[in-house]
Amino acid sequence: MTKYGWLLVSIILCVGVVSAQDCGVVDNISFPVNPDSFELAQDYAVASPRHQGRYHTGEDWYGGRDMTYGQPVRAAARGRVTYSFANGWGRDKGVVIIEHTLPDDTVFYTQYGHMEEIGTYTFPQRLSCVEQGTVIGAVGDVRPAPHLHFEVRVSGGDNPGAGYSRSIPFDEGYRNPSKYVQNLQGWLNQAHRWHIAIGTDNVMNEQGIAPPLILNDNSLLYLDGAGTTVRRATNDGRVLWRARLENPAVAVLAWQGASMVIFVDGTMQNINVETGTLGDSWRVPDVTVTDAPLNTTGNLIFPAENDMLVALSNDRRSILWRTDNIPPIATTQFLPDGSFGLLTDDDEIILLDPNGAVIHRNQLQQGAGLGISPTGTLLVYSLGGLWELNFLGEWSLYIPDAPEGGESAALALSDDGSRLYAFDGQSLHAYRTDDKVQVWNAGTPAVSGQVYIALFEDIILLTSSMGDVRVFTNNGSFCNLLDVWGTPTARQWLNRGADNVLRLTVADQLLGLDWVGLTRACRV
Repeated sequence: MTKYGWLLVSIILCVGVVSAQDCGVVDNISFPVNPDSFELAQDYAVASPRHQGRYHTGEDWYGGRDMTYGQPVRAAARGRVTYSFANGWGRDKGVVIIEHTLPDDTVFYTQYGHMEEIGTYTFPQRLSCVEQGTVIGAVGDVRPAPHLHFEVRVSGGDNPGAGYSRSIPFDEGYRNPSKYVQNLQGWLNQAHRWHIAIGTDNVMNEQGIAPPLILNDNSLLYLDGAGTTVRRATNDGRVLWRARLENPAVAVLAWQGASMVIFVDGTMQNINVETGTLGDSWRVPDVTVTDAPLNTTGNLIFPAENDMLVALSNDRRSILWRTDNIPPIATTQFLPDGSFGLLTDDDEIILLDPNGAVIHRNQLQQGAGLGISPTGTLLVYSLGGLWELNFLGEWSLYIPDAPEGGESAALALSDDGSRLYAFDGQSLHAYRTDDKVQVWNAGTPAVSGQVYIALFEDIILLTSSMGDVRVFTNNGSFCNLLDVWGTPTARQWLNRGADNVLRLTVADQLLGLDWVGLTRACRV
């Protein structure tokens, strides 16, 4: 070929090349199939007996018998196709890989495997641009049954891989697809200001991080999920320092004008918030705590080993009382007189007096929401309805016509005690407390996991352990939502600072949300 021929070919190739930036920046993301009609048949990072114990690098989505084959598969987000081959996995059918660019120039890839071209459901051309929701193929007829293999990775955009790895997938650049997609949905929300991801896809305490300590300047001290590192983050989400701990810790708390790390073995140690340097320490003898305290002031009450509850004195140096036979705790409600109610992980209600003596315990069919009445008694919102449990251990229906509650139920009392807000798992209800009459009720997009209600002047927030955030006005108008990744039993914590940033922890991440942006639609 002449030099002019090579020049012509070069020009054609250059004109045809599309860069990732040319395909635009991701502004939204979704699942490639409808998660309401498809289900996870095999999760991410699961060791497969069929593949010699190797780890699954993605998720397998299955739509049911005779309902999966031929269903359309859609691009999760806007991006550039870097691999597209109908025979990419041989007898296991075709593969498409798409490169995506986020607003901060971070690049990630989504991979779609076990696909076929059926009718109008054809594969996109390599190096072409696709929009979110573009059909890029159909679920193929593969073994052991038709399903979609969906991956998210941070490298390797031109190689479909094998779908399984001998090493931990996270270490090879694969990410938990559901976690990645759900988190991005929240991070791309207009109210999102910053986030700090603390765990990884393969190493995380199932409950996530313990509640952080907010300092006077709205910066935060927090532990990682394993309790082996304490960090300080600025009020805009930048990590200032990290301090490795020789032993695991369960909490970082304020005490006597300083900050303190509390360790599993009962050691209390001061920490310098400017440098992360650990200072004076002492150890409470004969105690091994297993989780963060149920409260943050006064006499701290800790879950301890061997299903024990332990209370420490206000000076943090001695044990006030111990109570045996207290299983792991799902949620707690403290009452004005110092008594408190517990809901355990196995759905038992336990009422204790201020000295840790058990007043009453009762097994429920499933979980419940706990609250407080205007007279200071414990409210329990269970499958059987909305009940009051008094200090004698006696039960009575508090609002007879309230719909049944259950494992995602929640309660909150207004500051003046005039309104009780009750979430039954599907709708939020407002009741007057003087005559128990319902004022309004409002439905909400799906919420699951352990749910809590937070009240802010004219705004009501529902937050859940599964990462659901729902925003209402105090007259019952639903006005906004945000979703991130969570787990059924993940801890939650939130605080709205003077800077109008809502700081929220769910599972293994910290979020900073713009309060004005989150609630703007509520004020229209």
